[in-house]
Amino acid sequence: DRVPNIEGLGLEAAGVEYTKDGVTVNDHLQTSNPNIYATGDVCLKEQFTHMSGTSAVLVTDNALKGMKRRYSDFVIPRVTFTEPEVAHVGLTEQEIKNKFGEEYYVFKRDFKIVDRNITDGYKAGFCKMFTKKKTDEILGCTIVGHGAGEMIAMVTTAMVGKLGALTVANIISPYPTMHENVKFTAAGYRGKLKNMKPYYEKRLKAEREGGGATWANPAAKISILALCGVAVAAAAYRFLANKRAK
Repeated sequence: DRVPNIEGLGLEAAGVEYTKDGVTVNDHLQTSNPNIYATGDVCLKEQFTHMSGTSAVLVTDNALKGMKRRYSDFVIPRVTFTEPEVAHVGLTEQEIKNKFGEEYYVFKRDFKIVDRNITDGYKAGFCKMFTKKKTDEILGCTIVGHGAGEMIAMVTTAMVGKLGALTVANIISPYPTMHENVKFTAAGYRGKLKNMKPYYEKRLKAEREGGGATWANPAAKISILALCGVAVAAAAYRFLANKRAK
């Protein structure tokens, strides 16, 4: 286990409280002495290199620029670099169940049905996404497989920007790429809209008022035709990949 190296620093004399787990800080990473801040593994539960750097920027902003940034505002991804990789962001399924009961959806897509994974031979793995039931807010996501650490950034970006599963599903991923695992997992929420008439009607109203794509919008026509072209390219790519495999 990691042990904080705080012996001999004279923290008691400086009025800085600590425990066997490290220096005690508030949400601004401020210690019990308001003029002293802490950052990194010595005070954080999430002992990741990327969080040490991120929290250092937060401390700099708060201590030197008078800002009041909060550590709890961060959406923190994590990756275990095994083979296959295991990546996660947001709440775990158990945490979601404890907080929301049965009021959440689970969407899962296996790597073995994504063309890039088939072509490159990385068919073992999956993407699993959790959303609220009444909105498409993403609560958490787990990705297991080759490139999971790269793909989890797409979900992290969506969560930081407060973009829901429907928006992620609308992202056009270059074909063929493994990011399609995330895109098509998020698209699972579309299948739930028929059971949520008020929410669906709200989105339709927004589209009619110019908040979404419709056939009345020339750009939408181009987008839909482009998607048709992608579908044809996908079929051709899969045909050639299968032919080479034989």
